[in-house]
Amino acid sequence: MYINQNNVVLFKLEDTKVAILYSCGLQVSVSVSDGGVLGAVVQLPQSFLYRTLGLLGLWSGKASDDLIQSNGNILSFNNGDVPTEEELYHFGLSWIVPTPESLFLSKPTVDAWKSFRPTFYSVLMTSVPQSVIYNANVTCSGIVQCVHDLLLTNNSAFGLQTRNDFNEFHQLVSLFGKNKNQSLIHYPSTY
Repeated sequence: MYINQNNVVLFKLEDTKVAILYSCGLQVSVSVSDGGVLGAVVQLPQSFLYRTLGLLGLWSGKASDDLIQSNGNILSFNNGDVPTEEELYHFGLSWIVPTPESLFLSKPTVDAWKSFRPTFYSVLMTSVPQSVIYNANVTCSGIVQCVHDLLLTNNSAFGLQTRNDFNEFHQLVSLFGKNKNQSLIHYPSTY
């Protein structure tokens, strides 16, 4: 454990997992899976209610306004359905910090991210034989995010790590419940 002068505490929770706890109660945990996938969980105290924006979304207790783009437009949940991967991808892009303002990224890195085009689930499902999709569904117990990652990487261990992350997320939701001040998208994003 490390504590600095600003009351920031750094914990090593496991060999591959650390957490940073700020004096305001905000906690960020970062881990690396066996497959080398970086994961992060942000936990916020009640004092952050109505005070988050960006990739964390707006924490207001209403799913309908969780995802506000940097231009102020709201990415809506039509009939309670989660937005598509394509919509979520563009939501994330809306929050790219311009190079002169970024503390972390150089212009070539930002340009590379802007030109990156992910393979979305809907496209992937039309480009893979049905027998392969069936086997992936069996391996992944039908969890869409696992199927996506397994098919995209052709790596069962990678897909199963996604399935484990998915299940761990749902355990957290079960453990902490869902009350009026919580807004949770009901699955972790795919890798």
